[in-house]
Amino acid sequence: MNRLEQSYHYDEDGEIDEFCTLLDCAEQILYFALKEYKEEYKVDYKKFFCQDINLRLEETQKISLHFNKDYGDDNPFFIEKKIEVDQENVFLKLKEEIDRGSLIVIRTMIDMLPHYEAYKPDIIGTRDGHFFLIVGYDENKFFYVDSPFMLKESCCIKLENNKAIGIVEEDVLAKAFAVLCEASTLSVQSEHLLDWNMEDRIELILNRIVENYYLEPQINTDNSTNRQKYIGRSALERILEYSQSEQPVEVLSLILKDFYFTHLMLAKRKILRMCLMDEKKYSQCNTTEKLIGYIDQSIREWDKFKLVLVKNLHVPNKNLKQIVSDKVNKLITIEDSIVKEIRELISESKQNSYTNKDVLVKNYY
Repeated sequence: MNRLEQSYHYDEDGEIDEFCTLLDCAEQILYFALKEYKEEYKVDYKKFFCQDINLRLEETQKISLHFNKDYGDDNPFFIEKKIEVDQENVFLKLKEEIDRGSLIVIRTMIDMLPHYEAYKPDIIGTRDGHFFLIVGYDENKFFYVDSPFMLKESCCIKLENNKAIGIVEEDVLAKAFAVLCEASTLSVQSEHLLDWNMEDRIELILNRIVENYYLEPQINTDNSTNRQKYIGRSALERILEYSQSEQPVEVLSLILKDFYFTHLMLAKRKILRMCLMDEKKYSQCNTTEKLIGYIDQSIREWDKFKLVLVKNLHVPNKNLKQIVSDKVNKLITIEDSIVKEIRELISESKQNSYTNKDVLVKNYY
C-alpha cells in the first residue's frame, strides 16, 4: 500500500475524520494501521476502540490523568518492534524500514519541533508523551503524519496533493532526536481479526466499567517508586480532595493543566454510546434509553469541565477550587448513575437472552 496516498486524519471528502478525533495519539496510529484491513476483515472501529470509560489518576513525581486504557489479552492484534537507533544511524535506519514498507511510530520531544503548537525555541524539550508516524522520505526530509490539532498550521509544509502528510527537514528532526528518539515498527496480526468475537466485546467492556469504577486506590509500598493509582470513583474523589485542600489554587491549576484528559473522557463516552445504539441485544432493552440519557449528561459535563480548564489556562480563576469541586461532585453523581444503569442493562440483557432461548425451545417442540 502507498502510504503517501492515505487520508489519515481526513475522510474521503477531505473533512476532519470525526471518529479519529475521539482517539488519543496512540489509538489513532492503531486506527490507521487497521484501515488497511477494513474491507477484507470488516473491522468495526467503534467496537474495536470501545474502552473502559473510567478516569485514571496516577501519582508519582508528577500527576497524570487519562482514561483507564486497558486493551489486555483480548486484543492481541498488533506487533510493535523497536528500531535500534542512535544519533549516527537514525535516519539511515528509518529509511531502511520505510523501504521495507514498514509503518514507523516515533516518540520524541515535540516541543523542540517548530511545526508543533507545543514548540518553544531554544529549550531542551520535556514533551515526550506523544507519538506520530513517519510514512516516507525524500532527499534530506521525511514525510510525517500527525493530528492537525497538534500542529501549527502556519509552520507546516504539506505534501502536494495530500494535506494529511507534512514534510520535515532532517536537521529539524535531528535537534529533537538528540534529546530523545524512540522508533518502532507497527504491524497488524491480521489472522487474529477473524478470531475476535466482536459480539462479546461490548458486554466485556460494560462489565469492566462496573468492576473498575469502585476499585480501591492502589498504593505502591515500594519506596523506590512511591506510585499511587486511582481509577473510577476514587480518581474523581482524589481530584475533589485537591480542590478542597488547603493548598494554593496554583497547585490545582498545575495538576489540571493538561486538560486533554477531559476530552478523552467525553470521547470514550461517545464511542460507548454509539456501540449501545448499534448493538441489537442492548438497543432492545428498556434500560438502554435511560443509560444513554446519563451518558449524554456525562458528555455535556466533561465538555463543560474542559472549557473551565482551558479558560483557566488563559485567565487564571481564583475561584477554580470551588468550581472544580462543584463540577466533580456533579460528575460523581452522574457517573454513579451510569454504573447503576449499566448493571441493570447487563441483568436485563441476560434475562432477555434466557427468555428468547425459552421461546426458541417451545417453538421447536
